[in-house]
Amino acid sequence: MRLHSTIPAMPLLVGSFLAYAWTAGEQVHIAGLIVALTFCGLSLMWVFVFVRVYNDLAATDLQAYLLEHAGVLSRCQSGKSLLM
Repeated sequence: MRLHSTIPAMPLLVGSFLAYAWTAGEQVHIAGLIVALTFCGLSLMWVFVFVRVYNDLAATDLQAYLLEHAGVLSRCQSGKSLLM
């Protein structure tokens, strides 16, 4: 569900990159570049925050899984390989 929150930002990200490329190529006023780069930055932050939260929650779920299986966790803490 959290990754679905990034979907509206993805077209904005692509559009702002294209707007930046067009304004740079056509040598439009510097204000056009700044506006395009602002939207690039905002959409990149929007995507990054939700993906980062998703990854952190996935790591927390992995830790909870390892805690449920104490044998695996004790082997990890003693320095032995999981494959042994």
